[in-house]
Amino acid sequence: MGFVPAVRNRVRAGGIITIAVVWFELHFAVIVLGRIPVTGTPVLPVLIYASVLFLGGRAALVLACITVVTYPLSALFGAEVLQSGPGFESTHPVVILAVTLLAAAALGYLGLESFGEVLQQALTSERKFSSLVQQVPFGILVLDASGRIEAVNPKVIELLRVPEDQVLHESFVDTLARVTLQSRSELPTFDAESDGVVELVLAPDRQSRVIVEMISSRTILADGGEGTQVILRDVTEQREVERKAVQLARLYDESLSEAYAFDVETLGLMFVNRAARENLGYEPEQLESMTVEQINPAIGAKRALRLVTDLTSDSHSLIRERGKHIRKDGSSYPVELRQQLLSIDSRQTIAVLALDITRQVEAEAEQKRLRAQLEKMQEMEATGRLARAVAQDFSNVLETIGGYADSILKTNSEQDVIDWATGIREARMRGISLTRGLLGSLHNGLMQQQSLSAVLKDLQASIQSVLGNRIVLTLETSRRDSVYLDRSQLENLIMSLVENAADAMPNGGTLRMGVFPIDQSDGTFNVCFEVQDAGTGMDRATQERAFEPMFTTKPAGMGTGLGLSLVQGVVTLSGGTIELKSEVGKGTTVHIEWPTADGGKEQRDAAHLPGSSHVGSKHKARILVVDDEDGILGLLENVLVVAGYDVHTAGSTEEGLEWLSDGNRLDVLVTDVVMSGRSGFELGEEVQERFPGVPVIYMSGYMMSSYLED
Repeated sequence: MGFVPAVRNRVRAGGIITIAVVWFELHFAVIVLGRIPVTGTPVLPVLIYASVLFLGGRAALVLACITVVTYPLSALFGAEVLQSGPGFESTHPVVILAVTLLAAAALGYLGLESFGEVLQQALTSERKFSSLVQQVPFGILVLDASGRIEAVNPKVIELLRVPEDQVLHESFVDTLARVTLQSRSELPTFDAESDGVVELVLAPDRQSRVIVEMISSRTILADGGEGTQVILRDVTEQREVERKAVQLARLYDESLSEAYAFDVETLGLMFVNRAARENLGYEPEQLESMTVEQINPAIGAKRALRLVTDLTSDSHSLIRERGKHIRKDGSSYPVELRQQLLSIDSRQTIAVLALDITRQVEAEAEQKRLRAQLEKMQEMEATGRLARAVAQDFSNVLETIGGYADSILKTNSEQDVIDWATGIREARMRGISLTRGLLGSLHNGLMQQQSLSAVLKDLQASIQSVLGNRIVLTLETSRRDSVYLDRSQLENLIMSLVENAADAMPNGGTLRMGVFPIDQSDGTFNVCFEVQDAGTGMDRATQERAFEPMFTTKPAGMGTGLGLSLVQGVVTLSGGTIELKSEVGKGTTVHIEWPTADGGKEQRDAAHLPGSSHVGSKHKARILVVDDEDGILGLLENVLVVAGYDVHTAGSTEEGLEWLSDGNRLDVLVTDVVMSGRSGFELGEEVQERFPGVPVIYMSGYMMSSYLED
């Protein structure tokens, strides 16, 4: 009866049951015999020693005392009831028995108690180990010498999905053959040569798949014979992770983009994919000993640490930037980098995905070049429009002068001569004004600290005369109004805006002109000049073209369209900004801002055009005028001299080049296009070569005629 629990790993329970059965059997035999047999008596000390092992010393001593009393009483009871009288062969066996049992119990208590404790600890450890075997996450089997299953833990039943009573004592090979996808010939034999690792695919229900790693080794069984210990480990998830890792690595390596990873601490390259190897020109074994700095010079030790800091912040998980890669042959190419922080083998690693953007950079450079060409063409077109407008206006001036001159030649009336001479003078003043406005953006006059409010007050009478009685003028001034500007340019700017405002208010209204400071974030302030009319306003299309040279909304003959374009030129060259706000029917506001003037500096020279030698008040701008028509040449000389320029004239391209060969200074070239000999275009090209950046103004009667015909 004690064998059954013992087989099931309940050794202590089996021992106790066995002791109890033997104890009762001995007592039953004594009762039946009616005496204490000498042959059965030695069993009792052995029984007491066994109880020491399974029950402990104290329990064995108690059992011995009880047995000393119950064993003789059992014999006496049997003799009286079943026999005719006392069945004691002698009295001394009882005494000997009592002494023997007590001595055995005492020895067990005193001498074997410590051994019992050790055995108890061993049994406890065995129980813990047995519990551990039952709970481990992998299957454990014990096979006998023939390969039959002796014992299993619950994980084996879970993996094989076979009842435990069907598994025990069955051939393990037969069990596997029913649940695995491998053929029987591929399964191990589990004999003396079967040690090793085998991977199997289990499919107990023929639907799901479980990959197990089977490790077998020889072991010693409880009966002393040889057997096999088998461990089944479920590696399905691990193999799936490995499969995906292999796929990812293959995808990473075969990617068309360059990819590599480097150790943050050593900067050593840990991985470089095929695209990067091919683009860089290195062999795999060469890259193993290289650092990332050798292929990407921008990533050094400090930059790598900075990347780690940025990539570990909440705002960045991926950093994109541009850089360059260095090939093995020393050449470089631009790349767009995507950098991410990883942890590989507890090492901080930065993975980099790089895209060769050579074509993109070339396309951007080409686009920039084309944009510059377009802007240049637009500038040339605007210059052409400006030249045609100037030609038309000069034509009107010359026609006026010519008409008055012809009338003078044909009359004898003194008063008519005076009147017509007055008309000639007015036409001349128009020519001077036109020339001054045309060269306003080139005229680098003396830039001085000006009080914008004071200039407005000085011009108030002139402004009111332009506005007439229909328009009411309101002025708002400020004490913080100091700017650096040329006085004449500032006055022309103000009067141009006033004339535009007056034209926009044919039915009268109010014109507000104000000066006020605007504080900046750096503690300084800008001076703002604002002109606001209550006129007809402009639509969006008109606003977009308002600053174009020659563009005007006035009827033919009423304006050249140069006003706002020249205003913008003056503002821009003096470091200011101009903004136009308008709405149809609600008027127009021109908002201009300049940096405030430095109160400690009395004056400063205007920045001049590239190539110009005109600096402040040291000398006048020198203009070379070339034309093969003496009348035009004289007229232009007179107009430009009156305008305040140093003018030199030449009747041909050759004469002009000869003058320049003498080392004379040149700020602006004004030349006719069609002349006898070399053309004005050839002269312009020669001047540009000798004096890069010097402005060249071309004029031609043919162009003017073509424009007038259009």
